[in-house]
Amino acid sequence: FPANSPDLNPIKNIWKKLKDTVYCRQPRTLQEIRQEWDALDLSEISRICRTMRARCEAVIAAAGGPTKW
Repeated sequence: FPANSPDLNPIKNIWKKLKDTVYCRQPRTLQEIRQEWDALDLSEISRICRTMRARCEAVIAAAGGPTKW
């Protein structure tokens, strides 16, 4: 089911970044969590999204199997 593959889902990487930040900083309110989301580095998010071509190529090369992504 490559269409549902986490290898093809860069949002997983972005959520992980937020999760790691929230874990370290321990925000206490929803507003503080929103501030952490707003503080995510847009260039890092763009970099992650630009990996989509490589992700697709890796899934194709692996015949739908697991990849390094």
